Amino acid sequence: MKRILAINPWIFDFAAFDLWIKPLGLIYIISILKEYDCEISFIDCLDRYEPLMKDYYSKISRAYFPDGRGKFYKEEISKPAILKNIPRIYGRYGFTEEVLLKKLDDVKEPDIILITSMMTYWYPAVFRMIEILKARYKKCKIVLGGIYTILFPEHAKKYSGADFVLNTSDLNYITDFILKILEMSVRKKDYNNFNNVPMPDYSYYSYNPFICIMSTKGCLFDCAFCASKVLSPHYSAKEPIKFVDELELLQEKYNVSNFVFYDDALFINPENHIKIILKEIIRRKLKTTFQTPNAVHAKFIDEELAELMKLTNFQNIRIGYESFNPKRQEEMMNKVNNEELEKSIKNLLKVGFTRKDIGVYYIIGFPDETYEELKAGIDYILSLGAHCRLADYSPVPYTKYWFKYNNFNKEEPLLHNNSIFFELVNPHLKEKYHELKNYVKQFYN
Repeated sequence: MKRILAINPWIFDFAAFDLWIKPLGLIYIISILKEYDCEISFIDCLDRYEPLMKDYYSKISRAYFPDGRGKFYKEEISKPAILKNIPRIYGRYGFTEEVLLKKLDDVKEPDIILITSMMTYWYPAVFRMIEILKARYKKCKIVLGGIYTILFPEHAKKYSGADFVLNTSDLNYITDFILKILEMSVRKKDYNNFNNVPMPDYSYYSYNPFICIMSTKGCLFDCAFCASKVLSPHYSAKEPIKFVDELELLQEKYNVSNFVFYDDALFINPENHIKIILKEIIRRKLKTTFQTPNAVHAKFIDEELAELMKLTNFQNIRIGYESFNPKRQEEMMNKVNNEELEKSIKNLLKVGFTRKDIGVYYIIGFPDETYEELKAGIDYILSLGAHCRLADYSPVPYTKYWFKYNNFNKEEPLLHNNSIFFELVNPHLKEKYHELKNYVKQFYN
């Protein structure tokens, strides 16, 4: 039996918070490979419930929230040279290296190592992980994939040290590639049809306060700031009843009722998808809680959908709005306009949701934004009875805004970090930026 070691690295950054973070893409790949009778070891360096990290997390006050969110353990590390003038503490979030090495001690010599990557500007954590694994498993091939490798493949190939770099999310290609390295039999199914992808396997976690899921893969929209079309070019949805079957199995297997949707387009085609799913959940009398950190589309939240969301216990609802500027809304394929936002919030409030339940994502930091525009958008959202959730803009390769704006270094992913990007491109708005954030916070209680 072939042995696979799969790893989700730490985060190296100025700031990080566990907003239901799970390497769902890697978890799906693991679930697929189990269909080929592989022996898989999985280490998630961002698992806040890892027993070996218990003593470290006991030092963090308010580390856990009832819905599964929480603070990562942080250790200060040296800043990359290009960030040395940023007056903030740079840190490793997640496992200590000591804990990682203890986890690796329990792993049998693998035939292949799979490493995923998330934000492009977290690549130093990936590089450090590869360095450790190369020193430990000198003959084992390392395959690197994920968001960073799709958006910056040449950077990853040149600097990461990985033996293979996959710059695709095509599950057929990834499966074939791994099976070929392992000299195993050919692929059994078409995994680009999302119905053929097995439900995510969370058995490697010692405790699951929440389960991340997807009912759809990809998005039909092509917003100017978003790379969803690059990361997942093709849209595919699971059959609603099949998805609820999986949801019920996950609930029974892991004793979890708190589910986090990772869909980029959960509410698209609502009559034939999400409404059927929620009605079936109600029919089966499943006790659920749903989170939507990736945001949902306002234009699809009619009175019926709002009622179904209430009956199935949606919490921390996040609506994608992004900009108050009509011109920018056009650049986002008119995904939502002001009238549609107003109607969606009105429908949610009507069925019993309150301001604390509804957050509207509003992007702050587009290079040509003005303070007046930002402030007007914030006040507009607040006037509708929702929270304004400011989201820091940072440029994403291959998006329309990536090509539109040239007043930043496009070669170095570290400078695209949303924690610092606004201040780099809009230094004249730095004080006003913090003023707006503090202004919004007063409405959170």
